[in-house]
Amino acid sequence: MTVLAMARKVVITILGLAVAAGGFAIWQAGSQDRGAAFEIVLKHKNSTNEVNPAHNVHPGPAEQIFLGYTDCRYIYECFCQHAFSYHLRKVPRSRGSLITNQLRDLNQGPMFGCTKQERSLFDLSDEFRCRTVRRIQLKATDPAFEELSVPSEAGSDLTVWIESAVRVDPKGLPLEEAEPEAMPIFIEGNGKEYEVIEEYKPRDIHCMMRVTFSGKVIECKKSFTCLHKAQNAYSASLLRQFSQEPLGASEVHDEPVPPGEIWLRREFQPSHVLGAPYFELTTYVVKIFFADEDDGRRSTEPEAGLRYLYVNTAQSFTRSVGISGTYTEPTPEQMAAYKSATKAALARALEAACRSVDGRMVDLVCRL
Repeated sequence: MTVLAMARKVVITILGLAVAAGGFAIWQAGSQDRGAAFEIVLKHKNSTNEVNPAHNVHPGPAEQIFLGYTDCRYIYECFCQHAFSYHLRKVPRSRGSLITNQLRDLNQGPMFGCTKQERSLFDLSDEFRCRTVRRIQLKATDPAFEELSVPSEAGSDLTVWIESAVRVDPKGLPLEEAEPEAMPIFIEGNGKEYEVIEEYKPRDIHCMMRVTFSGKVIECKKSFTCLHKAQNAYSASLLRQFSQEPLGASEVHDEPVPPGEIWLRREFQPSHVLGAPYFELTTYVVKIFFADEDDGRRSTEPEAGLRYLYVNTAQSFTRSVGISGTYTEPTPEQMAAYKSATKAALARALEAACRSVDGRMVDLVCRL
């Protein structure tokens, strides 16, 4: 099983029954229904927000959806023990109407259920995460249904209601796009309606974690002081490139930013990427860390023995017609325009930084 965590790919190895890895608790076998996913969503909706979400910002779902437990990658009994699963229960139209009416209200409303997510399992800083409910269209053959069986009577074209998690800042503004892992809530197809039931069934298995990295941009064969110089040059180059049109983003200084991250934002301003009449709320989270190989030890600061600098970038794109409208996800074409502009800015930043420290670009990596 492969789980992505930040820039890192966590490869889970099943060990068997004998020894608990890393001091995690041993769960006893046996399963139980935790109830309808819809009821779980209502609990999230009625919970107290630890950070207040922006009411005029409605981020959309991820481009690629995997139906399953939300934030599974940070919960040991989920990503290792596969403890959470889902099955469908056909409902009468009266029950279906009750559910879909409330889901439509959530779909049209702001984010909710904002809590602090602990990520100590991966040695990452805690972060605020909010929930959203969205309606998407999927084919019954879509890979998203790999672990959720849909009756053939539902047909091939399905409407799926999902709950997703979105990373936000302390102001309740999105930092990244919604997580691809989304909890299925309700499914409609061919005149049939099904509510999703969540099942909890921990297994007596344990895991080892091998962490691998991606996003290598700088290699320094000399010393960690070389990496420090390269980091400073690259960070300064990023700020310059992202501040220019068409992105026009500024570094966030008035919020606590986790170590190893740079936050840049264009907040409720005209969109140079899309042009009039659009305004945008766009955030770029640049994650920088150091390592000696593509797996193993990592650090957010240059250290002796570490020779590579890695960069990963996450974005949240929302736009509105007019400054005071509701900020929602762009169309696929608009999203592609944003991502193209972001990719170009990242490439220019690396090339400029590499020149400034007398490095040379080899296969998209600056070598010093």
